[in-house]
Amino acid sequence: TEEQKIQHEYLLADFESIKAEIARRSSAQKTALAAVVGFYAWLLNQLVLTNLNPWHITAVWTVVILAYVFYKREGLEISRLGAIVRNNIAEVFSRNLNIPAENIIPSEVSAADERRDKPTRVLDTIFCWALFGAIPFFLTGLYVFESVCKKI
Repeated sequence: TEEQKIQHEYLLADFESIKAEIARRSSAQKTALAAVVGFYAWLLNQLVLTNLNPWHITAVWTVVILAYVFYKREGLEISRLGAIVRNNIAEVFSRNLNIPAENIIPSEVSAADERRDKPTRVLDTIFCWALFGAIPFFLTGLYVFESVCKKI
């Protein structure tokens, strides 16, 4: 019907803008990760020139916490936007066209491929733990150790 055609045009426009927003947020996540890695490279250069001090530790934790919150917030928004596509747009198209939703928008509706998804999630977890946890804790421990050794 004409009403469905108009609805599909609006849904398609919404779909395109949501996919663009998902891509933008994904790029922002990558930029945040690159910024943290760049910060660590800068910090390493600083540590070659000077001893680890409380300002370094404060900077590490500030950068890491802000970057982690930003990274996770963008991830949650990407999930929310994907759910809009999956639950609102794909379902309406599916119902109106009498075609399964996974045949219309497979990237958002189809089930994950566990063979590929599981290793990816494991590697993402390791990467995030190292970037946002292990390195800051290591530097903090190193600072504490050096401070204690200086007093002995």
